[in-house]
Amino acid sequence: MSRPKSAVPAYRLHKGTGQAVIYVGRREVYLGAHGSPESRQKYAEIISRVTGGEAIPVRSPTDKPASPKSVAALCLRFIAEKLPSYADAEQHCQRGAIKVLAGLFGETPAAEFGPIRLRTVRNAMVAGDPHAEDANGNPKPRKPWSRSFVNHQVKRLRFIFRWGVSWELVPASVADALATVESLKAGETDAPEGRPRRAVPLDDLKAVRTVLTERQRDIFDLLLLTGARPGEVIGLTTGQIDRSGELWRADLTKHKTAHKGKQRRLLDVPTVSQAGALHK
Repeated sequence: MSRPKSAVPAYRLHKGTGQAVIYVGRREVYLGAHGSPESRQKYAEIISRVTGGEAIPVRSPTDKPASPKSVAALCLRFIAEKLPSYADAEQHCQRGAIKVLAGLFGETPAAEFGPIRLRTVRNAMVAGDPHAEDANGNPKPRKPWSRSFVNHQVKRLRFIFRWGVSWELVPASVADALATVESLKAGETDAPEGRPRRAVPLDDLKAVRTVLTERQRDIFDLLLLTGARPGEVIGLTTGQIDRSGELWRADLTKHKTAHKGKQRRLLDVPTVSQAGALHK
């Protein structure tokens, strides 16, 4: 026998913005920064109205937020209108930055968000969060981010406010002020340094290949032959492959820099010798 559903909406975390959310009639009701006293109070008020049979007005992320516009409202509109144009990996990074921002200053009017608050968000990225939770309220600690990744995340947040300026959601002075916050430099922060990327030794590649299944080995070899990213190969379809010439090629429609209007073409030329050495 299946477990009966609770008639009381659960207090949840909206991962994209860091806001608390409950679902009433399959629609979202946003309560403010997750875990804040204000969001808990709103939750208690709505539960009282729901259990009393009162209809609750709801708002989806695509609805136009009320004025004055909060940081969370700006983030929600960015998520609904701009974020889908990015590749999946970039969306993941954007959501991570937005979650930290909205968790600290979601209820703050966007027009009042300045350099000091941005530095506070950056410090939270550097420090990590041992008490972070997932969407179901389960513990999911966030480790401290590296200096280079923190700098990239801050740039993403600056862009959100610049995007808000272009839609007259935020005064231009806010984006100008945020631009004055310089990137973290080596030696001036407690943020860990990321490890430099180096070429994988051929012996290591051979060792990995021996424990893969046949399908996995095919993908592994194709990655070396084309220089493609794993997601590009896994998502490749036969319709994208041009087999008219001696060498096959694929023009990808969805890739990391597609939102910038750049083309991405896969050829089986760059690392043929390296892939062939694996079979020796």
